[in-house]
Amino acid sequence: MQGTGSRTESVLAELFERCPVAIGIRDVRGQEIIHVEDNPPAAALFRKTPDELRGRSESELGISRAQIDRAIARFRAARASSKAVSVEMSVNLPDGPHLLAGTVLAVDHPDAERYAFLIDDVTELRALQASAVRAQQLSTLGTLSASIGHEIANPAMYAQMHLQFALESAINDGASKATLDDMRTALTGLGQVTSLLRDLRSLSMDSTPASEVTDLGSALETVLELVRPALESTVLHVNNPAVPAVTGSRGRLVQVLLNLVRNAIESVADRHGNIWIDVVERTPESVQIEVADDGPGLSSELRARLFEPFVTTKQNGTGLGLYVSRMLITRAKGTIEALDREGGGLRMRIVLPTAG
Repeated sequence: MQGTGSRTESVLAELFERCPVAIGIRDVRGQEIIHVEDNPPAAALFRKTPDELRGRSESELGISRAQIDRAIARFRAARASSKAVSVEMSVNLPDGPHLLAGTVLAVDHPDAERYAFLIDDVTELRALQASAVRAQQLSTLGTLSASIGHEIANPAMYAQMHLQFALESAINDGASKATLDDMRTALTGLGQVTSLLRDLRSLSMDSTPASEVTDLGSALETVLELVRPALESTVLHVNNPAVPAVTGSRGRLVQVLLNLVRNAIESVADRHGNIWIDVVERTPESVQIEVADDGPGLSSELRARLFEPFVTTKQNGTGLGLYVSRMLITRAKGTIEALDREGGGLRMRIVLPTAG
């Protein structure tokens, strides 16, 4: 007959094996943390099986020396206090660094400095928390700028208009090149001020999805009229067939497309390149718009961060244009992404739901 102790050990072993929570047993040997045992959920965090982890050190698993030293300090704090304490460590996995967090408790053992460890992968959770904090900060910034924006924007636009008139007069009067260059620089600076204010005000817009129905072809024609003076030697290829109307504010869609086309123009300005704007009915329920260029393109690292706030490739950019663009497209129940263009350059793809 099986004794009470044996039955308890059997129950604990089964609980360890079947528990959906990640549980690990660790030994500290010198300056290393050794995996004594991991249940399947714990091993899965390291993308391995329990057998593959058994006896392995954290160093072998790619955890840094500094992380191991901090973990050992927390382990020993748990032993000193006889209480469970929290611990975190970063693990490099094939898909990138992951943050593991949990609670550690010292375990009595005659031959080892042993600890039990409940762990979880909190990478996505921490990213979501950081994103929420950042969104709140940006919303606050947008609300503040909206409340004072007109106090700055109106004088800036007034100054911009009169400086433009003064520049035209100076050209007609034969002013020196240095004077004309200074006036153009001032105009560019005022333009950046008004652009920044527009982007900041967009951050505070109502997040309620727009119910407006927009003729995409008409919105694109408006964009093309606005950018034609800036094309100069850039070759523009446009495929704008009749497609179903899409959901979303016409004004906001024009703002997004104008931003993408202007970015494309700037990326090929020094190489007299090409820009392609292509509109297609992707499915009966969606329409796709692509703005592509044969400029220098972007690295995969920068492309992955392109829609984050204050990330920009421009010397004088605000880093808010694409962040605001994604926000507006998302509110219209659509998607926007940055892709490599075959042959070099960048493709910006928007997919919007059709109306009705």
